[in-house]
Amino acid sequence: MSPRLGWVDVAKGLCIVLVVLWHVLTKDLAAGDWGPGQDAIDAWATLSALLLPLRMPLFFTISGLLAARALAEDPPGTVWIRAARWGSLYVVWVLIQTAVFRLLPGFDTAQAHSWGELLAELTIQPTNLWYLFALTLYIVVARLTRNLPVGLVLGAAAALSGVASMGILPDSENLWQVLQNLVFFLAAVRLAHVVRALAAAASVPVLLGAGVAFACATVVVGLFDARHWPGVWVLLCSLAVTAGLALCALIDQHLAACAVLLSCLGRRTLPIYVLHMLVLAVFQTAGPGFAGLLRASGSCACTSCAGAAGILTEIPDAVVVALSAIAPLVLTAAAILCCLGVHRVMLWARLGALFDPLLVHAALAGRRGTMRRS
Repeated sequence: MSPRLGWVDVAKGLCIVLVVLWHVLTKDLAAGDWGPGQDAIDAWATLSALLLPLRMPLFFTISGLLAARALAEDPPGTVWIRAARWGSLYVVWVLIQTAVFRLLPGFDTAQAHSWGELLAELTIQPTNLWYLFALTLYIVVARLTRNLPVGLVLGAAAALSGVASMGILPDSENLWQVLQNLVFFLAAVRLAHVVRALAAAASVPVLLGAGVAFACATVVVGLFDARHWPGVWVLLCSLAVTAGLALCALIDQHLAACAVLLSCLGRRTLPIYVLHMLVLAVFQTAGPGFAGLLRASGSCACTSCAGAAGILTEIPDAVVVALSAIAPLVLTAAAILCCLGVHRVMLWARLGALFDPLLVHAALAGRRGTMRRS
Protein backbone atom coordinates (compact mmCIF):
# COMPACT_ATOMS: atom_id res chain seq x y z
CA MET A 1 0.00 0.00 0.00
CA SER A 2 1.39 3.43 -0.95
CA PRO A 3 2.05 5.88 1.90
CA ARG A 4 -0.68 8.37 2.71
CA LEU A 5 -0.02 11.77 1.16
CA GLY A 6 0.42 14.62 3.65
CA TRP A 7 -1.78 17.05 1.77
CA VAL A 8 -4.73 14.66 2.10
CA ASP A 9 -4.87 15.14 5.88
CA VAL A 10 -4.25 18.87 5.43
CA ALA A 11 -7.29 19.04 3.14
CA LYS A 12 -9.44 17.09 5.60
CA GLY A 13 -8.33 19.36 8.42
CA LEU A 14 -9.10 22.49 6.41
CA CYS A 15 -12.55 21.16 5.51
CA ILE A 16 -13.52 20.29 9.07
CA VAL A 17 -12.43 23.74 10.28
CA LEU A 18 -14.59 25.34 7.59
CA VAL A 19 -17.54 23.12 8.55
CA VAL A 20 -17.31 24.10 12.23
CA LEU A 21 -16.82 27.78 11.32
CA TRP A 22 -19.95 27.67 9.14
CA HIS A 23 -22.05 26.25 11.96
CA VAL A 24 -20.58 28.66 14.52
CA LEU A 25 -21.73 31.50 12.29
CA THR A 26 -25.11 30.18 11.15
CA LYS A 27 -26.23 28.53 14.39
CA ASP A 28 -25.04 31.21 16.80
CA LEU A 29 -23.16 34.36 15.86
CA ALA A 30 -25.08 35.50 12.78
CA ALA A 31 -28.36 35.41 14.74
CA GLY A 32 -27.27 38.04 17.24
CA ASP A 33 -27.24 41.83 17.33
CA TRP A 34 -23.60 42.90 17.38
CA GLY A 35 -24.07 46.67 17.28
CA PRO A 36 -20.89 48.30 15.94
CA GLY A 37 -19.39 44.85 15.36
CA GLN A 38 -22.23 43.68 13.12
CA ASP A 39 -20.34 44.41 9.89
CA ALA A 40 -17.48 42.14 10.98
CA ILE A 41 -19.84 39.27 11.75
CA ASP A 42 -21.70 39.80 8.47
CA ALA A 43 -18.39 39.75 6.59
CA TRP A 44 -17.48 36.42 8.17
CA ALA A 45 -20.92 35.00 7.33
CA THR A 46 -20.60 36.17 3.71
CA LEU A 47 -17.11 34.71 3.35
CA SER A 48 -18.21 31.38 4.80
CA ALA A 49 -21.20 31.29 2.44
CA LEU A 50 -18.95 32.02 -0.55
CA LEU A 51 -16.81 29.01 0.42
CA LEU A 52 -19.78 26.65 0.13
CA PRO A 53 -18.55 25.37 -3.28
CA LEU A 54 -15.23 24.44 -1.64
CA ARG A 55 -16.15 23.07 1.77
CA MET A 56 -18.11 19.86 1.15
CA PRO A 57 -17.11 19.20 -2.49
CA LEU A 58 -13.44 19.12 -1.42
CA PHE A 59 -14.34 16.99 1.61
CA PHE A 60 -16.07 14.42 -0.62
CA THR A 61 -13.28 14.56 -3.18
CA ILE A 62 -10.80 13.55 -0.49
CA SER A 63 -13.20 10.90 0.83
CA GLY A 64 -13.54 9.43 -2.66
CA LEU A 65 -9.77 9.49 -3.14
CA LEU A 66 -9.23 7.58 0.10
CA ALA A 67 -11.92 5.04 -0.81
CA ALA A 68 -10.87 4.55 -4.44
CA ARG A 69 -8.52 1.58 -4.02
CA ALA A 70 -10.79 -0.28 -1.62
CA LEU A 71 -13.80 0.18 -3.88
CA ALA A 72 -11.84 -1.10 -6.87
CA GLU A 73 -9.96 -3.99 -5.28
CA ASP A 74 -11.64 -5.16 -2.08
CA PRO A 75 -14.15 -8.03 -2.18
CA PRO A 76 -17.82 -7.02 -2.11
CA GLY A 77 -18.27 -8.12 1.49
CA THR A 78 -15.59 -5.72 2.68
CA VAL A 79 -17.14 -2.86 0.73
CA TRP A 80 -20.58 -3.52 2.20
CA ILE A 81 -19.04 -3.55 5.68
CA ARG A 82 -17.44 -0.20 4.92
CA ALA A 83 -20.83 1.20 3.89
CA ALA A 84 -22.48 -0.35 6.95
CA ARG A 85 -19.92 1.34 9.19
CA TRP A 86 -20.86 4.80 7.95
CA GLY A 87 -24.55 3.97 8.02
CA SER A 88 -24.38 2.71 11.59
CA LEU A 89 -22.44 5.83 12.60
CA TYR A 90 -25.21 7.97 11.14
CA VAL A 91 -27.95 6.07 12.99
CA VAL A 92 -26.09 6.07 16.32
CA TRP A 93 -25.30 9.77 16.28
CA VAL A 94 -28.75 10.82 15.06
CA LEU A 95 -30.15 8.99 18.09
CA ILE A 96 -27.59 10.62 20.38
CA GLN A 97 -28.28 14.08 18.99
CA THR A 98 -32.03 13.56 19.27
CA ALA A 99 -31.69 12.65 22.96
CA VAL A 100 -29.30 15.51 23.77
CA PHE A 101 -31.28 18.15 21.90
CA ARG A 102 -34.34 17.16 23.90
CA LEU A 103 -32.39 18.28 26.96
CA LEU A 104 -31.14 21.45 25.22
CA PRO A 105 -34.25 22.88 23.50
CA GLY A 106 -34.04 25.90 21.26
CA PHE A 107 -30.90 25.03 19.32
CA ASP A 108 -31.38 25.85 15.65
CA THR A 109 -31.01 22.56 13.80
CA ALA A 110 -33.30 19.85 12.49
CA GLN A 111 -34.36 17.52 15.30
CA ALA A 112 -37.07 14.89 15.59
CA HIS A 113 -40.03 15.44 17.91
CA SER A 114 -41.86 12.20 17.08
CA TRP A 115 -41.10 8.66 16.00
CA GLY A 116 -42.28 9.52 12.49
CA GLU A 117 -39.89 12.45 12.24
CA LEU A 118 -37.07 10.29 13.57
CA LEU A 119 -37.77 7.66 10.92
CA ALA A 120 -37.73 10.37 8.24
CA GLU A 121 -34.37 11.67 9.50
CA LEU A 122 -32.92 8.18 9.26
CA THR A 123 -34.16 7.64 5.71
CA ILE A 124 -35.17 10.58 3.52
CA GLN A 125 -34.49 13.73 5.54
CA PRO A 126 -30.84 13.57 6.66
CA THR A 127 -29.90 15.86 9.53
CA ASN A 128 -26.79 17.97 10.07
CA LEU A 129 -24.95 14.62 10.12
CA TRP A 130 -25.75 14.17 6.43
CA TYR A 131 -22.07 13.62 5.52
CA LEU A 132 -22.29 10.17 7.16
CA PHE A 133 -25.59 9.46 5.39
CA ALA A 134 -24.05 10.52 2.08
CA LEU A 135 -20.92 8.39 2.45
CA THR A 136 -23.07 5.32 3.05
CA LEU A 137 -25.02 5.95 -0.14
CA TYR A 138 -21.97 6.99 -2.16
CA ILE A 139 -20.01 3.82 -1.35
CA VAL A 140 -22.94 1.67 -2.46
CA VAL A 141 -23.38 3.65 -5.69
CA ALA A 142 -19.64 3.60 -6.44
CA ARG A 143 -19.48 -0.16 -5.98
CA LEU A 144 -22.57 -0.89 -8.07
CA THR A 145 -21.37 1.33 -10.94
CA ARG A 146 -17.68 0.40 -10.94
CA ASN A 147 -17.94 -1.58 -14.21
CA LEU A 148 -19.87 1.11 -16.09
CA PRO A 149 -18.06 3.62 -18.34
CA VAL A 150 -16.54 6.56 -16.49
CA GLY A 151 -18.20 9.10 -18.75
CA LEU A 152 -21.64 7.60 -18.22
CA VAL A 153 -21.30 7.47 -14.42
CA LEU A 154 -19.86 10.96 -14.00
CA GLY A 155 -22.24 12.42 -16.58
CA ALA A 156 -25.26 11.01 -14.75
CA ALA A 157 -23.89 12.19 -11.39
CA ALA A 158 -23.22 15.68 -12.79
CA ALA A 159 -26.76 15.83 -14.18
CA LEU A 160 -28.13 14.79 -10.80
CA SER A 161 -26.02 17.46 -9.13
CA GLY A 162 -27.33 20.02 -11.59
CA VAL A 163 -30.94 19.10 -10.84
CA ALA A 164 -30.32 19.17 -7.08
CA SER A 165 -28.68 22.60 -7.31
CA MET A 166 -31.59 24.12 -9.23
CA GLY A 167 -33.82 24.18 -6.15
CA ILE A 168 -36.67 22.31 -7.85
CA LEU A 169 -36.62 19.20 -5.67
CA PRO A 170 -39.06 18.88 -2.75
CA ASP A 171 -37.70 20.19 0.53
CA SER A 172 -36.25 17.23 2.40
CA GLU A 173 -33.73 18.78 4.79
CA ASN A 174 -30.21 17.99 3.52
CA LEU A 175 -31.12 15.40 0.90
CA TRP A 176 -30.41 17.92 -1.85
CA GLN A 177 -26.84 18.26 -0.59
CA VAL A 178 -26.44 14.49 -0.68
CA LEU A 179 -27.53 14.40 -4.32
CA GLN A 180 -25.52 17.50 -5.19
CA ASN A 181 -22.15 16.21 -3.96
CA LEU A 182 -22.24 12.65 -5.32
CA VAL A 183 -20.37 13.69 -8.46
CA PHE A 184 -17.29 14.81 -6.51
CA PHE A 185 -16.99 11.53 -4.62
CA LEU A 186 -17.43 9.47 -7.79
CA ALA A 187 -15.01 11.66 -9.73
CA ALA A 188 -12.32 11.06 -7.10
CA VAL A 189 -13.04 7.32 -7.06
CA ARG A 190 -12.94 6.91 -10.84
CA LEU A 191 -10.28 9.56 -11.58
CA ALA A 192 -8.06 9.23 -8.51
CA HIS A 193 -4.97 9.63 -10.68
CA VAL A 194 -6.24 12.98 -11.93
CA VAL A 195 -6.83 14.23 -8.37
CA ARG A 196 -3.32 13.18 -7.37
CA ALA A 197 -1.87 14.79 -10.48
CA LEU A 198 -3.62 18.09 -9.71
CA ALA A 199 -2.15 18.10 -6.21
CA ALA A 200 1.29 17.07 -7.48
CA ALA A 201 1.26 19.94 -10.00
CA ALA A 202 0.42 22.50 -7.31
CA SER A 203 2.30 25.77 -7.53
CA VAL A 204 1.67 29.38 -6.66
CA PRO A 205 0.68 30.25 -10.27
CA VAL A 206 -1.73 27.30 -10.35
CA LEU A 207 -3.26 28.35 -7.02
CA LEU A 208 -3.59 31.96 -8.13
CA GLY A 209 -5.06 30.95 -11.48
CA ALA A 210 -7.63 28.59 -9.98
CA GLY A 211 -8.39 31.02 -7.16
CA VAL A 212 -8.91 33.96 -9.48
CA ALA A 213 -11.06 31.82 -11.81
CA PHE A 214 -13.19 30.73 -8.86
CA ALA A 215 -13.51 34.30 -7.56
CA CYS A 216 -14.47 35.66 -10.98
CA ALA A 217 -16.96 32.86 -11.54
CA THR A 218 -18.47 33.57 -8.10
CA VAL A 219 -18.89 37.24 -8.99
CA VAL A 220 -20.49 36.43 -12.35
CA VAL A 221 -22.84 33.90 -10.78
CA GLY A 222 -23.84 36.49 -8.20
CA LEU A 223 -24.39 39.25 -10.77
CA PHE A 224 -26.62 37.10 -12.96
CA ASP A 225 -28.19 35.18 -10.06
CA ALA A 226 -27.08 32.04 -11.89
CA ARG A 227 -26.63 29.83 -8.85
CA HIS A 228 -29.52 27.59 -9.95
CA TRP A 229 -28.69 27.47 -13.66
CA PRO A 230 -28.01 23.93 -14.93
CA GLY A 231 -24.32 23.03 -14.73
CA VAL A 232 -23.23 26.25 -13.04
CA TRP A 233 -22.88 24.74 -9.58
CA VAL A 234 -20.74 21.81 -10.76
CA LEU A 235 -18.45 24.18 -12.65
CA LEU A 236 -18.13 26.54 -9.69
CA CYS A 237 -17.35 23.68 -7.31
CA SER A 238 -14.83 22.19 -9.72
CA LEU A 239 -12.90 25.47 -9.78
CA ALA A 240 -13.06 25.68 -5.99
CA VAL A 241 -11.86 22.09 -5.54
CA THR A 242 -8.96 22.67 -7.96
CA ALA A 243 -7.90 25.73 -5.97
CA GLY A 244 -8.39 23.82 -2.71
CA LEU A 245 -6.18 20.93 -3.83
CA ALA A 246 -3.43 23.35 -4.85
CA LEU A 247 -3.71 25.27 -1.58
CA CYS A 248 -3.50 22.14 0.58
CA ALA A 249 -0.56 20.74 -1.37
CA LEU A 250 1.33 24.04 -1.01
CA ILE A 251 0.56 24.22 2.70
CA ASP A 252 1.92 20.69 3.09
CA GLN A 253 5.08 21.61 1.16
CA HIS A 254 5.91 25.04 2.50
CA LEU A 255 4.03 25.83 5.75
CA ALA A 256 5.16 23.14 8.15
CA ALA A 257 3.50 24.45 11.32
CA CYS A 258 0.15 25.01 9.60
CA ALA A 259 0.40 21.62 7.89
CA VAL A 260 1.05 19.84 11.20
CA LEU A 261 -1.96 21.51 12.83
CA LEU A 262 -4.34 20.82 9.94
CA SER A 263 -3.07 17.26 9.55
CA CYS A 264 -3.68 16.65 13.24
CA LEU A 265 -7.28 17.80 12.81
CA GLY A 266 -7.57 15.93 9.51
CA ARG A 267 -6.86 12.63 11.25
CA ARG A 268 -9.61 13.39 13.78
CA THR A 269 -12.40 14.68 11.56
CA LEU A 270 -14.96 12.08 12.68
CA PRO A 271 -15.16 13.02 16.38
CA ILE A 272 -15.11 16.72 15.52
CA TYR A 273 -17.86 16.26 12.96
CA VAL A 274 -20.25 14.24 15.11
CA LEU A 275 -19.65 16.21 18.32
CA HIS A 276 -19.40 19.85 17.27
CA MET A 277 -23.13 20.51 16.98
CA LEU A 278 -23.65 19.13 20.48
CA VAL A 279 -20.82 21.32 21.77
CA LEU A 280 -22.34 24.40 20.11
CA ALA A 281 -25.72 23.56 21.63
CA VAL A 282 -24.11 23.38 25.07
CA PHE A 283 -22.29 26.68 24.45
CA GLN A 284 -25.59 28.31 23.55
CA THR A 285 -27.57 26.81 26.43
CA ALA A 286 -25.07 26.89 29.30
CA GLY A 287 -24.88 30.68 29.50
CA PRO A 288 -23.85 33.82 27.67
CA GLY A 289 -20.21 32.78 27.29
CA PHE A 290 -17.85 34.70 25.05
CA ALA A 291 -20.37 35.19 22.27
CA GLY A 292 -23.08 36.37 24.64
CA LEU A 293 -20.78 38.87 26.31
CA LEU A 294 -19.71 40.21 22.94
CA ARG A 295 -23.33 40.57 21.87
CA ALA A 296 -24.13 42.48 25.00
CA SER A 297 -21.18 44.77 24.49
CA GLY A 298 -22.03 45.22 20.83
CA SER A 299 -25.68 46.03 21.33
CA CYS A 300 -25.04 48.63 24.01
CA ALA A 301 -21.43 49.69 23.77
CA CYS A 302 -20.23 52.43 26.11
CA THR A 303 -22.88 51.51 28.70
CA SER A 304 -22.85 49.19 31.67
CA CYS A 305 -24.42 46.13 30.07
CA ALA A 306 -24.26 43.79 33.00
CA GLY A 307 -25.77 46.10 35.59
CA ALA A 308 -24.91 45.39 39.18
CA ALA A 309 -23.22 42.13 38.27
CA GLY A 310 -20.52 44.14 36.54
CA ILE A 311 -19.86 41.49 33.92
CA LEU A 312 -19.31 44.15 31.28
CA THR A 313 -18.27 47.73 31.71
CA GLU A 314 -18.03 50.47 29.16
CA ILE A 315 -16.38 49.11 26.01
CA PRO A 316 -15.31 51.42 23.17
CA ASP A 317 -16.76 50.69 19.74
CA ALA A 318 -13.31 49.96 18.32
CA VAL A 319 -12.78 47.20 20.87
CA VAL A 320 -16.22 45.74 20.10
CA VAL A 321 -15.37 45.68 16.39
CA ALA A 322 -12.04 43.99 17.09
CA LEU A 323 -13.65 41.39 19.35
CA SER A 324 -16.37 40.76 16.78
CA ALA A 325 -13.73 40.21 14.11
CA ILE A 326 -12.04 37.42 16.08
CA ALA A 327 -15.17 35.92 17.69
CA PRO A 328 -15.79 33.36 14.89
CA LEU A 329 -12.20 32.13 15.04
CA VAL A 330 -12.17 31.96 18.85
CA LEU A 331 -15.45 30.07 19.04
CA THR A 332 -14.45 27.73 16.21
CA ALA A 333 -11.18 26.90 17.97
CA ALA A 334 -13.00 26.48 21.30
CA ALA A 335 -15.58 24.13 19.76
CA ILE A 336 -12.91 21.99 18.10
CA LEU A 337 -10.84 21.75 21.27
CA CYS A 338 -13.95 20.77 23.25
CA CYS A 339 -14.76 18.07 20.68
CA LEU A 340 -11.28 16.62 20.94
CA GLY A 341 -11.44 16.76 24.73
CA VAL A 342 -14.83 15.04 24.86
CA HIS A 343 -13.58 12.42 22.41
CA ARG A 344 -10.59 11.64 24.63
CA VAL A 345 -12.82 11.35 27.69
CA MET A 346 -15.18 9.03 25.81
CA LEU A 347 -12.28 6.82 24.77
CA TRP A 348 -11.09 6.73 28.38
CA ALA A 349 -14.61 5.77 29.44
CA ARG A 350 -14.55 2.88 26.91
CA LEU A 351 -17.13 4.51 24.66
CA GLY A 352 -14.95 4.33 21.57
CA ALA A 353 -17.44 1.99 19.89
CA LEU A 354 -19.72 5.01 19.42
CA PHE A 355 -17.22 6.17 16.80
CA ASP A 356 -17.20 2.76 15.09
CA PRO A 357 -20.31 0.76 16.05
CA LEU A 358 -19.17 -2.24 13.98
CA LEU A 359 -16.38 -2.77 16.53
CA VAL A 360 -19.05 -3.99 18.93
CA HIS A 361 -20.27 -6.54 16.40
CA ALA A 362 -16.70 -7.67 15.67
CA ALA A 363 -15.90 -7.97 19.37
CA LEU A 364 -19.04 -9.99 20.06
CA ALA A 365 -18.37 -12.22 17.07
CA GLY A 366 -14.81 -12.80 18.27
CA ARG A 367 -16.00 -13.60 21.77
CA ARG A 368 -18.55 -16.11 20.44
CA GLY A 369 -15.81 -17.74 18.33
CA THR A 370 -13.53 -18.01 21.36
CA MET A 371 -16.32 -19.58 23.42
CA ARG A 372 -16.99 -22.15 20.69
CA ARG A 373 -13.32 -23.10 20.44
CA SER A 374 -13.08 -23.47 24.22
